[in-house]
Amino acid sequence: MIAYATTRRRYEFGVRLALGAQPGQVTALVLREGALLAAVGMAAGLVCAAVAARFLKGQLFAVSPRDAGSYIVAAAAIGAAALAACWLPARRASAISPLDAIRAE
Repeated sequence: MIAYATTRRRYEFGVRLALGAQPGQVTALVLREGALLAAVGMAAGLVCAAVAARFLKGQLFAVSPRDAGSYIVAAAAIGAAALAACWLPARRASAISPLDAIRAE
């Protein structure tokens, strides 16, 4: 999703770079937007998991439904995967030539 959205915004990033933005600023912008989406998704997922864990209490083996360690490990793994998935499109967006991006429109 982030790769598609970044590709669609190629012209915007080209204009930003042409007006003096540093490639690191464009990378940070894409990473920040991806991290925000991931944080909202993780928050919703953790709430749903906490509710579902109470109903699945009998199916859990050697883990309590309120085991904070499990929630922290899951959130950290999903967060790391989300940032890794955002990094490549962010690097690609910061490496485009402003002239090529503007010509493409």
